[in-house]
Order: sequence, then C-alpha cells, then structure tokens
Amino acid sequence: MYLDDRRDRHRRNSNTGTFSGVFLVLILFTLLGVGLAACGGRSATSASLGAHGVRNKAPSPAASPHKSAQPEHSILAARWSAIVGPAATAVACPTYQFCMAVLGATSSTAGTGTWSTWNGRSWSPLQPIATGGGELVSLSCANHDFCVAADVSGNVLEWDGSAWSSPVSLGARAALSSVSCPTVGFCLAVGVLGQVYEYSRNSWVPTAAITATSNPANGYVAMACASAQFCFSGNGMSQVAEFNGSTWSNPTFIDPDGLGVTSISCPNTTFCMAVTNSGDAVEWKGGTWEEPVSVINHKLVAVSCPNDHFCVAVGNGTRIATYSGRWVTEPIPGQTPYGGLVSVSCASQLFCMAVSGGTQTFTYTALTH
Repeated sequence: MYLDDRRDRHRRNSNTGTFSGVFLVLILFTLLGVGLAACGGRSATSASLGAHGVRNKAPSPAASPHKSAQPEHSILAARWSAIVGPAATAVACPTYQFCMAVLGATSSTAGTGTWSTWNGRSWSPLQPIATGGGELVSLSCANHDFCVAADVSGNVLEWDGSAWSSPVSLGARAALSSVSCPTVGFCLAVGVLGQVYEYSRNSWVPTAAITATSNPANGYVAMACASAQFCFSGNGMSQVAEFNGSTWSNPTFIDPDGLGVTSISCPNTTFCMAVTNSGDAVEWKGGTWEEPVSVINHKLVAVSCPNDHFCVAVGNGTRIATYSGRWVTEPIPGQTPYGGLVSVSCASQLFCMAVSGGTQTFTYTALTH
C-alpha cells in the first residue's frame, strides 16, 4: 500500500510538471509571435502623398515610420520644474551649466532690453542690454563665450563671455527674425523678406538670399544651421528652403495645413524638426521631409532638438510637447504663464530650459541608468 501511494503521487507530480512545461512553452511562443508581428508586421494604413508632394498629416501624435536611433542611456525619471527667473523673449543653453536669456526692448524701455545667465543652479540678476531700438526676437549660443542676438530693426549683438557688444546694424531693411550659430565664429541670420546675412571672420556680410514669399506677412521667421554648409529656413507659408553653403534651394511646402513654420531645430546634418502655427511637427530625415504630425491643439512657437531622438516644443497653450520617437504632451507645471511659453533650449536629452514673458522659467531634468 505504501509503495502504491508513492507511485500514485509520483504520477500526479509528473503530470502536473508536464502540464506546467507545456503551458510555459505556449506562453513563450505567444510572446515570440507578438514580438515578430511588432518588428516585421506592417500597419494596416500607409501614408499617401498629398498636394505639393508632402505626405498627408498623421491623425494623431505617432512615431515617424523612420525610427530614430535609440538613446545610449534609458531615461529613468524626468520632470519639469518651475523656477523664478527672468522674463524673456529667447533662451539658449549650450550646456546645462550655462543658459543665456534675453528680453527685447519695447517702446517703453527706450531701446534697452535685459539679459540674464543660468549657472546650473540659479539665474543671475538682470542686466541692461542696448538693442538699437528693436525687440530682440532671436538668440543663438555656440558655447558660453559666443552668443548672437538679433532684433526686428536689423541689429545684431555679440556676447563674448563677459559682456554684450554694441548693436551692429545690418541695414534698415534687414527686419531680422531669426539667427543660428552652429559653431563659434559662424552664424546665419534671416529677415522676413528672405534676405540672409552671414557672420564669419568677425564681420557680417549679405549672402545669397532666399526666394521671397508673395506676402511679407508670411515671410521667413525660422533659421536653423547644423553647420556652415547645412541650414534650413522656414516661412509663414509652411515652406522651407535648404542652404548648402553657397546657395538656397527653392522653397518647398512641408505642411500645407500648418499655417506657417514657426521654428526649426537641426542638431546635425541628418535630422531636423520643424513646428508650425497649427501645432504640427514635421521631421526631416534621410534627405526628405516626412508627413506632418499633429502634436497639440494650439500654436507651437519653438522647438529644440539636442540630438536626433529627443526634442521639446513649446507654444502659447498650457502643455509642453516632448519627442522621443513619438510626441507626447504634459501640463506646464504650476500656473501657466500668460501667453504660454515663448522659447525653449535643450543642452541634451537630460536638460532643457523654457522661458515665458513672465518671471517664471521651467527646467527639464532627467536621470538615466
């Protein structure tokens, strides 16, 4: 009897073990099938080309069909924080330990604006900056010793690491709207009429112009350079033109429904991101502009991409948009500044700074493993 009981228990255990093993194998095959479908399967829908040769807009914030390279380090945690800081019209952060913020002059300040720097912990006290009479609308810093600011009256100013220069006029018709300095000693600035000015060898000179838009109100408002031989400029007709170091291409529509390009960021010569008045984002990769993606339901005014797998876009609403292969949005922390956010700059995927017209700035910090 004792031996028979042991045999029965042994048979039951063997059957249970066999059943468990089969169950685990089935689970593994199911997971493998799902993984293969995700990697090799195709979407039930595909983008089609619309008017002007641009793919039709994706209906929701989704990843581009061309996947961006994955970050070297995975993000463990990230957050936006509100910090008391300067009211500003533009910000540039070449490193997490240095940001420059400027506030353009207004009619009530008699041609004097302000500037402040971030040292990794806090903002410096506001200092005056003479703009030449126009509002500072754009700022670019190649490093902590070289920044350039441009105003709407056609003046540019240079930061040398300790002080701002006097304004230099590029002409009464310059009407500057954006400047980009990818390296120390080289910048391109664009005016709304498509006129372009190059900074090199410590001086500014007119260079090849971009084909002007039919309506100056839809002129050029964005400039982004990854090098002296690679730049894009965008206008209020949702067109962009490419610079190869000597000439500009004809403007190309990238988002017929975008209501105008507002900002472009090009961290390298293989990737750019543009945002529009309608809240769309358009990615340039592999030599072409992809289909527009609807990111948010309000105007986006600035985008910053420190690399080809991370971008942040801000606008006049209550949310911030972040791209890491696909776009997601989150609320601005604390009380939303009046008018929303006006500028953003990311030194890396671990640090960004956004500014508003009020005395609140917002930092993005992330931890990796």
